Amino acid sequence: MELIPLEDEDLEFLMGPDRKQFILDDTRKSILNNHTLEEIAVKHGISKQTLNKWLMSLGEEHQELRQLCIDNILVEATEETNNVVKNFSLARSNSK
Repeated sequence: MELIPLEDEDLEFLMGPDRKQFILDDTRKSILNNHTLEEIAVKHGISKQTLNKWLMSLGEEHQELRQLCIDNILVEATEETNNVVKNFSLARSNSK
């Protein structure tokens, strides 16, 4: 039996608005404690893309949380880039 992935709207409907709000509240605390969006999403059983979408759809009153989210994404991207560069340099030196 193959599982069919849920769309964001279906997931939101099944979880209910209270669950979504709980996740967003926890996300605020977790980001302030330097947890990645991936870690937060896994903790709550949702995809990182869903969490990003929810965060980016918040109103202006959540500007600080959205900025923290963007800062978090930039840190993750920088770490991934640094890992790629490091691994590329290592692979290049091993091939000589």
